[in-house]
Amino acid sequence: MERPQKKAIVLALCLTTAAGCIVALFLTLHSRLTLAVHEAKVLGQKLEMVKKEQATAKERVTRLEREQGRAASLAAEVQNLKAQLQSLEYNYRFTTEYPQGGAAPVRSSAPDSPTAGGADAARADSRTPRQPAAGARPYAPSPRMFKEGFSVENARDLLLIRRNVLNLEPRIEEAKDSLEQAILLRNHVYSRVPLKPSQQGTDFMKFFEEFHKSVYDPNHGHICGGLTNVFMVVCEAFGIPSRYAGLFSDVKEPYDSHATVEVFVDGKWVAMDPTYNVMLKEGNSYIGYQRVRELILAGKPYSVTTNGMEVFPDRVFENYPVPLKDLVRYLIVYPATVRDQRGKATKYPMVLLPRGWDGKIQGKERQYNLARVTPFYNIISNGILR
Repeated sequence: MERPQKKAIVLALCLTTAAGCIVALFLTLHSRLTLAVHEAKVLGQKLEMVKKEQATAKERVTRLEREQGRAASLAAEVQNLKAQLQSLEYNYRFTTEYPQGGAAPVRSSAPDSPTAGGADAARADSRTPRQPAAGARPYAPSPRMFKEGFSVENARDLLLIRRNVLNLEPRIEEAKDSLEQAILLRNHVYSRVPLKPSQQGTDFMKFFEEFHKSVYDPNHGHICGGLTNVFMVVCEAFGIPSRYAGLFSDVKEPYDSHATVEVFVDGKWVAMDPTYNVMLKEGNSYIGYQRVRELILAGKPYSVTTNGMEVFPDRVFENYPVPLKDLVRYLIVYPATVRDQRGKATKYPMVLLPRGWDGKIQGKERQYNLARVTPFYNIISNGILR
């Protein structure tokens, strides 16, 4: 064969092979495309199923949310009913056990010693409590008190504390305003509670028991922290808002401190120290510890007043072992709630100074968290009786 013919045959074979490959490739692509279309249809069906399941799940969630809302509503209703029941139970128990015309019971410091309370306790037992003035705000507990954490015993204790204080010092009820009443209550705690470390096992959640032991038992006393708690409970029994103020110095290891109180009178918080029976003033105005700190740091004057109350020689503010200028290095004022006569609440947040301080002091061996609010304070600061 001639060479041109051989070339033509080779070319024809190549073209035939190429055509076969193209056909095979086309068939392969067609098969894959058909498979892809089928898979797309399957995925589409699955997607529809997922959408249906999603819609069903949303319906279930909606139903559950409605049921949850109904459950929450029922739980709130149950809580309200429980609170009303507790309030009714308390009012029944208090009016039957301690009628309004009779003297408030005074517990003895020791169960086997009926005279352990001393002469003051005997006078408190025998004296008929003064009746509230006409138009005075009633001190009967409301259901809201029990909803927010009080118990029947807590509410009873506050009313018993109020009665006991008035039995011992009737003039407190005759005070012209809340400021004068708070000063008299501060003097009551200062003059009747010994200055000594709290006994082991002291439970300030037992309001009346701890108040009674503090006032009537000469062997039971407190230093500044315990006096602060007793004074705050007494203020709460008379409907006067109060809050804890802590002063700290890290000059000595691990730190020095003093616990004290601010009371809310005439629309502002003012310092009132039950340990030393004093208040603080700038000019003629009573001030709180934040302002005192500002004055001390700025080198400006302030004054200390006993409001005309007698102080013991060994319990004088100026003789505190740590100067106030050192103690205000750090200041913590706990949060508190104040309610107006219509019950509207104003919440005052925690104050930590200097700004940016996290409430902790680092000692050589460990860190001290000084801004931890106690369960006792959480109840008192809510002002549930007010």
